[in-house]
Amino acid sequence: MTIQDIANTENGFLGLMADGTLIFRNRNNLASFPAGIALWDMDYALNGTVAFSGGLGEWTTAANCTVAQSAGWSYMDSDAGLMTVTGTPASASVTGAQWPVQGSTAGFSAWVMSPQGCFAKLSINFYGLAYQDQYAANYLDVYGQNPSFGLIGTTTGTLTYCPPMTPVQLTVPQAAVLSGTTQLQGVITIGSSPATGTQLYFDRTRLSPGGFQVPYLNEEEGDLSVTEDIQYLYNDIAVTRNVDQAAIRVRDVTSRRRYYPRIYTRTIFSSQDDPNALLNCANTLLSAFAYPVPRVEQVIVDAAGNPEAWPFVLGTDIGDLVQFTRTPVGGAPITGSFLVLSIQPEIAPDKAQFTYVLCPTSGVF
Repeated sequence: MTIQDIANTENGFLGLMADGTLIFRNRNNLASFPAGIALWDMDYALNGTVAFSGGLGEWTTAANCTVAQSAGWSYMDSDAGLMTVTGTPASASVTGAQWPVQGSTAGFSAWVMSPQGCFAKLSINFYGLAYQDQYAANYLDVYGQNPSFGLIGTTTGTLTYCPPMTPVQLTVPQAAVLSGTTQLQGVITIGSSPATGTQLYFDRTRLSPGGFQVPYLNEEEGDLSVTEDIQYLYNDIAVTRNVDQAAIRVRDVTSRRRYYPRIYTRTIFSSQDDPNALLNCANTLLSAFAYPVPRVEQVIVDAAGNPEAWPFVLGTDIGDLVQFTRTPVGGAPITGSFLVLSIQPEIAPDKAQFTYVLCPTSGVF
């Protein structure tokens, strides 16, 4: 439940732990608990291969390593791809096929596991028509060459240490597609001069327009409910200065007519030397709270059907911040940071669904 300290006008959450004890998180601490993954509805794979039970698919081009299908490990299926370093290279990589661009952004994700432990990263190669003009700071400069298809540039994720026998999700977060790009290509790399024989399993390789996002159910009526939140709507703001009790009041007439008067009072600690402190504070509060903001009444994450969602459902708690985006067909996207108000798990054989209620952060921070 949400509660408010009337004396200090501070919002917070009062929760009941599994052992029956009460916990309180005040507003100032809530921002310290962000969830690292976004809830989105645009995580669809551009590449056809996301599992390896049927073979390597597109992942057959290797540099300084061998690549093979292996049943030694998999994130969710029966097989995965397996890179084995040959020689003593600075890095070893395996490259996927080129896929047509869809949209103006792209991301890449994969689950990996190294028996020995290693450093690994993901990259996206952008291909398209590249000009052949050359500049070498001498009289042999060549200009006006016709463009030809080739590599335009690369976006690289963070080189990450993968501990031995530990599944790690590597990502290239959503990035802008380079100008002129028509094709995308994923690359998995073992870096930091790996030793001969270093191995890296890889699974669930996904090129997507938005990068990895946790998908939510939105196929049947009732799976998703987004409404307007007026819990923190205030259109009549009164601000008082504690030093001399000077006060100011501002109103939004249109909001008052539409939603009736909703009054908010606040006392601020300010010097009398700042003549605009009261007015600035009141106008800031009014502009932030005079109109309703989106509220997610219900969003369901199906972890049984999407095993990649387990890190999200196991790591997200009441009071955490999550990024949520809804992209309706023909409508404006609904996106922003939301606060987790409640979590309702539904666990059964072959079923693991988690229902969340999210409120906008604009009413809390």
